[in-house]
Amino acid sequence: MTEIKPYNPDDAIKLCGDESKREAANLNQVAGGDKGSFTLFLDKKPIACGGIRIYGVGELWMITNDENRKAHIHSIYRASKGQIDLMIRENHLWRIMAERNESDAWLKHLGFIESEKKLYTRS
Repeated sequence: MTEIKPYNPDDAIKLCGDESKREAANLNQVAGGDKGSFTLFLDKKPIACGGIRIYGVGELWMITNDENRKAHIHSIYRASKGQIDLMIRENHLWRIMAERNESDAWLKHLGFIESEKKLYTRS
């Protein structure tokens, strides 16, 4: 009989048999938590672990107004790119996304690529 339980890093180590993977196993727990990861058991033995890593993905946002956008566009581009790059490094992000808005040029300047669903991503 199969049973789904909250993820535990020990289950992943049991499955892969490699204690050197402990850091990745722990990251899965931190990144997904009880609501974002699971372990599948068969006859009380773990047979698979899975989930969604929530950690490592960021959603970009920015607020300005028309007056500042027109008067200071280059300063906004330069400063926001530098600051966003810094935040990506410091927060160990591997993907950034942003919903489409009127500032598509700003998102493209930051290195984002538009998807067919008008969602921008940067990996």
